[in-house]
Amino acid sequence: MCFYSLTSKAQTKQGAVFYEETRVSLTPEKRKQIEEQMTDPSIREMIFKRLEENSKSSMVLIFNQNISSYKISENQGGDLRVKSLGEGTGKNYFKDLSNHSYISQADILGKPFLISDILKKIDWKLTGNGKQINKMNCQKATAIVGKYEVEAWFTLEIPVSSGPANYWGLPGLIVELKEKGGKTFTFKEFKEEKPSDAEMLTPTEGKKVSQKEYDEILAQKTKELTGGGDASGSGGVKIIKMN
Repeated sequence: MCFYSLTSKAQTKQGAVFYEETRVSLTPEKRKQIEEQMTDPSIREMIFKRLEENSKSSMVLIFNQNISSYKISENQGGDLRVKSLGEGTGKNYFKDLSNHSYISQADILGKPFLISDILKKIDWKLTGNGKQINKMNCQKATAIVGKYEVEAWFTLEIPVSSGPANYWGLPGLIVELKEKGGKTFTFKEFKEEKPSDAEMLTPTEGKKVSQKEYDEILAQKTKELTGGGDASGSGGVKIIKMN
């Protein structure tokens, strides 16, 4: 297991990294379900195309040594109003590494939630592989996070233990990351600049809940919405309102 030497340029501990976040929006199960429900091939293709178009988002991670804020970039293109049950548009994932906590924003059927909890430790394993991303020397690390096998590339040239979404815990900033069967975070641009006070403000909008409480509410509403089925959409469809 090896570490790659740093370049001679000064290290930075603040700035903004722009990512393209890609979600797996058209799983084989969802494709099959749409094909069974939509007999008109032109409508099916339109739905497939729309799902693919809305599977990508332009995101930015604004950070200093202890605080990071991951959210939709201001130059985001496309239709931001298209969203899934339990996925908020314009969400902000705020991490405080000084006390290993996070606050994130999400919504369920239009009702905003403010999720506050402790960052889970990630058991990263260094592989010894390296490559350059945007002229930065990067190292590869892997881990199992929830249901995903994760592959991350991080750089010691930015010695900040953060990354996109809920990822953290490496000795350098995570520049790229891939969840096998899940999301992919692809590096687009890095800007070395001091974040403004407004950019680092803690999110405040939404009903305050823990991650467990939010997951339980989402599971219940998904069950009600699908008539007793699961999130894949099996069962009859009902109209459900949040209180």
